[in-house]
Amino acid sequence: MSRLAPLLLILVLVGCRYKTKQEANDACIKWAETTRSIRPQSKDIDEQYYALEDKYFNVSKSDKGVTVDLKEGFKLEDFEKEVEQLEAKRDKEDKGKLMLFAGCSPDEDKKEYIGYTEEMRQKGIMGNGELVRSNQKVVKHFRYEKDY
Repeated sequence: MSRLAPLLLILVLVGCRYKTKQEANDACIKWAETTRSIRPQSKDIDEQYYALEDKYFNVSKSDKGVTVDLKEGFKLEDFEKEVEQLEAKRDKEDKGKLMLFAGCSPDEDKKEYIGYTEEMRQKGIMGNGELVRSNQKVVKHFRYEKDY
């Protein structure tokens, strides 16, 4: 059994090689497409956000487009404060939109494509705000023999 382990390791390493750079790139892209995922924010948070919009704003449609007006007796600062509180609640419950991005980057010196993953979290509600990136990890190596 101990003699078999090095042989299996060699077979695994040789099996990870692609004949051409294009084959390695294609394999890496295919891997990345099947690895990406999105966990959307909770429906409850979405509904609360829409309720805030209804509470603070009047929306009217006309031939000229859509008009959004602050309802009488309300302040924009109060709306923004309630949205911040809702975002804090969402972040505390960890139900924000979490995307696992997977990508490929070439390493010409080593003749390989590196498959990596990275978490991206949407800060802000309903697509407003910024993406925060974290936890980048190298997951796979796609080595190739020839540059063509």
